[in-house]
Order: sequence, then structure tokens, then C-alpha cells
Amino acid sequence: MLIQILLVLLFWIKGDNSHSFVLVNSNFDTSKKIVNSSIDWSSNRRLTWDDFQKEVDVNDPLHALASTNIGVQATCKNNQMVFDVKCQFAINESWSKNKNSEELLQHEQLHFDLTEVYARLLRQKLSQQKSLCTGDKTRFKAVVNKVFADWQKAQQRYDTESKHGLDDIKQAYWTKTVASQLESLIAFASDATDKSTASF
Repeated sequence: MLIQILLVLLFWIKGDNSHSFVLVNSNFDTSKKIVNSSIDWSSNRRLTWDDFQKEVDVNDPLHALASTNIGVQATCKNNQMVFDVKCQFAINESWSKNKNSEELLQHEQLHFDLTEVYARLLRQKLSQQKSLCTGDKTRFKAVVNKVFADWQKAQQRYDTESKHGLDDIKQAYWTKTVASQLESLIAFASDATDKSTASF
């Protein structure tokens, strides 16, 4: 797999008149120092090999690894939810053995784009929920966990079907499919919905 799967921890914090939902992502390897160095997804900013800064593990059979992440924060005040969903690329957790291959870089970029698809889907799902600000933390967790599970399955399917980018036909299919998905979810793009507010 060319995406680093992240452990998801969900916390529910109650204030006097508000509820805060914070989704924290951390690597499975807790012995590693986590450095907060990331790139927010943007249609105007494509990845370059300079963004892959982790030291390469020469024993790893993969040629590259793009570590992407979906971060979620949500707060309820007076039955109004304000949420922030970010799609990010972790610079210090991403690496490549071949920084001369444009095809490999495009394969990695699509992992990032596919993560943005699921960030948009999560923004869509959260905006449609009617009970998240009435104390139903189980429902919030279920919505988030379902999107995260679907995201991880899509990333695995992408690598399997494209043979990690080596199958040109399948790679082209995925490139077209992800572009179509991003377009269909344009209303939930990060620049349109950062810190979106919805009343429930």
C-alpha cells in the first residue's frame, strides 16, 4: 500500500453549553516522534518530490509512500455545529526511492486526491446530520468511522487495481474516476466549507 493507514482516536469533550468533537490521528508506531509538518490539499497545489522528506527504508518493497490524513474537529453551540475537516499530506512521513519518475509522483498525488474525495464526503455527511448537536455522540462517531473505513478500502482498492501505478489502463481509469468524484463533490471542497456552519 502506498498510503500510511492512521489510527483514529475519537474524543468527546463537554463544556458548559457546548459539545466539542475532536478527531485525533496518530501513527501506529508510537515510538516515532510525530512532527506536525503537513500540506493541506488544494487544487492549485500539486505534490512535488521535495514534499517526500522521510528517510527511505531500503528494505521496504514499495517504491514510494504518500502519508495522507483526514483531520476532523467539530463543536456544538446552541444546537449549531461548526466543523472543520482537513485533508493533509504528511511531509515527514512520506518517502520515495525514485524521485525521477513522473508517473510514480502522479500515482502518489492521486492517493492525496482520493483522500480529499473522502474529506469532502465527510463534510457532506456531517452537514446532513440532524442529531449531532443533541448529545448523540454515538451517531457522530459512526458517521466519521464509516467514512474513514470507506476511505481506507478505496485506497487499498486503488493500489490493488492499478498495481501501485504499474497498470497504465487502470491508473488512467482511477485518475478519471477521482477527478469525476472531486467535481461531483465540489460544493464540499475545503475552500468552500472550511469551518462550515449548519443549524440542527
